Amino acid sequence: MDLTPFDLAFARLLELRLTVIVRSRSEPDACRAAVRELVAEYPLLGMRFNILTVAHTQICAEQRTKLLRTEELCIEDIWHEKEVNKCLREILPTVNLRPEESPSTARLHETEELQGLLQQHKGAFRQHVLSIHAVFLQDACVLRFTVQHPLCDATGVYHIVKAYLSILGGTAPPPEQRKSPLREPLTLKPDLINPASTTTTTTTNEPEQDQIIKQYTQHNRASWALLGAVCLRQQFWARCRPSSRRVRRTLFIPQDHIDHWMSQAQRQTVKVTEHDLLMAFIYQAAFPPNSPNANFSFIMNLEQYLVEPRTPLTNPWCLVAVVPLNYSAAASAPTPSLIDIAAHIRQTIRAVREPACLAQLLARQTRMGTTPVIPRAYGSRSPHVVVTAWTSLPVYELEVQGRKPAAVQGGIGLCQMLTACGVVMDDVLVTWKGRTGGYWTQGRLSEAIWMRMGNVLERPAPGFAAAAASRTSVARDVKL
Repeated sequence: MDLTPFDLAFARLLELRLTVIVRSRSEPDACRAAVRELVAEYPLLGMRFNILTVAHTQICAEQRTKLLRTEELCIEDIWHEKEVNKCLREILPTVNLRPEESPSTARLHETEELQGLLQQHKGAFRQHVLSIHAVFLQDACVLRFTVQHPLCDATGVYHIVKAYLSILGGTAPPPEQRKSPLREPLTLKPDLINPASTTTTTTTNEPEQDQIIKQYTQHNRASWALLGAVCLRQQFWARCRPSSRRVRRTLFIPQDHIDHWMSQAQRQTVKVTEHDLLMAFIYQAAFPPNSPNANFSFIMNLEQYLVEPRTPLTNPWCLVAVVPLNYSAAASAPTPSLIDIAAHIRQTIRAVREPACLAQLLARQTRMGTTPVIPRAYGSRSPHVVVTAWTSLPVYELEVQGRKPAAVQGGIGLCQMLTACGVVMDDVLVTWKGRTGGYWTQGRLSEAIWMRMGNVLERPAPGFAAAAASRTSVARDVKL
């Protein structure tokens, strides 16, 4: 099965991870049997990526570009398990583990011990599209689903996880889910293929659109040589400059702060979404005021631009680079406020949604063929933050044998071929909604950025109760 340019640009060397933690101990045999049934029901999930070619000179150029069937699939290629004689509280001492509650205060959580338990180097070069890692604790079960990003986006991962948990719970996937194809080619609307042929193309934002395209082109490049260079650069700075090292953290942003920021935006008659405010909060912490080199990007969903509804296992998204804010033009103060930044991000989204701009952006991301696109600044001392929203996925509604998750964590990482060489995924943040409000974000940033975000959230949001009461019906749509 061939992959498309949407699968082979940024997604080619990445993998997606969704970790589900439940306060009950599942039987390993039942979990293992559910994997067999899942692969039997969806043979696509038993496939693997090509890794070696006959022509050794083309090993890099061709690997991870096709899906191949495995003649004799061994369940151990997908399923990995271990038993640990510890309680969940010892692994995640700072996380609220009551399934019925959400945190009410902000807190940085260290999850390195959990990540260490889930680390798996076996099979790094087998390239199976799906792997499931299970850690059976004394009082809990941790399931991490890892899906190679060229296969699908986060929506596809959620689809796979939900299907597996349905089988594990003794319920077969719904008939419509079983009959519908898992993966079909994406077809964009005609005005994105040939924007000049449509009369809806506007020119009011042409200068801004040109800046967005220029920003994307300047900060991203398709090159195998650059991939090798940035990997060496990352390891050099991590060893020589401790302040440049990135650390993995998980942060909860309470709804009180979101409500306060939203009330400020409403008072200034600025129309933004909650996720715009969340991205502005991250932007403000990552880049100092008056920084002309702020390298900030986000993932924009393309489902609304498809001719037919998407199938679960596809990659309908693109990367959008945000032009650094023109601080002299900030309306409220010489130094832009969080609301100014959120408004700038929202204006970027509006500009990119114009067919003329989006068509150019997609053309640049899909014309690279099989060469992966790499951020030029990757591995450098300065941050190059990318935010991807999983906020449309009801991850806390998943059930593991009738129990809701005590905790959920999303993540994006480099494929095991690279991580086995010591390369890690820096400056990419995943966001998802809390159980009853607020937002989570997880990724690897410098300790200084994490501390700046934590310090802001430690201060109570002023007047948050009034803000929540007076909040009007503002769109919470975070499908960018």
